[in-house]
Amino acid sequence: MKKKNLRYIQFKLKKKKEKLDQSDEYDTLVIATEWAGSICRIKNCNRGRPVNKNFFNIHGLWPNVLDDFRKSPFDCKNTKVTINTFPMDLQSSLNYYWNPMYSTADGFMNHEWSKHGTCWDPAPINYEDVPSDLKKVVKDSQGSMDDDKTHQISYFKTTIAVAQKYNVFAALAAYGIVPNTERYLHKAEILAAINSYFKISKFQIKCEKSQQSNVSYLFEVRLCLDKNYNPMDCKDLRYECPEQIIYPDYA
Repeated sequence: MKKKNLRYIQFKLKKKKEKLDQSDEYDTLVIATEWAGSICRIKNCNRGRPVNKNFFNIHGLWPNVLDDFRKSPFDCKNTKVTINTFPMDLQSSLNYYWNPMYSTADGFMNHEWSKHGTCWDPAPINYEDVPSDLKKVVKDSQGSMDDDKTHQISYFKTTIAVAQKYNVFAALAAYGIVPNTERYLHKAEILAAINSYFKISKFQIKCEKSQQSNVSYLFEVRLCLDKNYNPMDCKDLRYECPEQIIYPDYA
């Protein structure tokens, strides 16, 4: 066997082992979404960027180690994302559901891709257990790890589909909780709505306090999923909000 062919086979075997090792490094996923109405009161959002006012903007989909999130894999490959090379329909979806808001699109997406997406293996544990409305995007993503660009596109498409399915805005609205800058909510109201809608009791909510108004705004919700994309209880539970919260209008 020629040395060149032997090196190629060794390279392919090494890559295959890396993919297997990478998949085994995490046992769950976290889907994190954030409310633009709060973000743009805390941060200096870009003007003119379209923002979906009936949807929590995506923060990311993260491979996660359930027992200790600090052991979760990150930065598994050193590759970059260039958004304007993606299909136009995906670019539009990213702008609508995963808007950078206060950074550049390439900057935000490169952070999420390099830190989290490079560690994501699209293969579920059991395809039959994947929710029916996610089966197509999960099936379409199979084999994508063999090509970096395809892997990137699959990661972003899958994340958008997952965030659409586990729509926090819809979960809150189903229990009469809608954006209202004048209304104080009890933390328990938000917890109960998410608990009832997604049938989970342990998840994470985050708030941020405005230095100008001294008000704590509902900032982000993080849900744990199994590797078949079904919601499940998190273990490392943190409700980083005070008892009184405002879920503000998007302005």
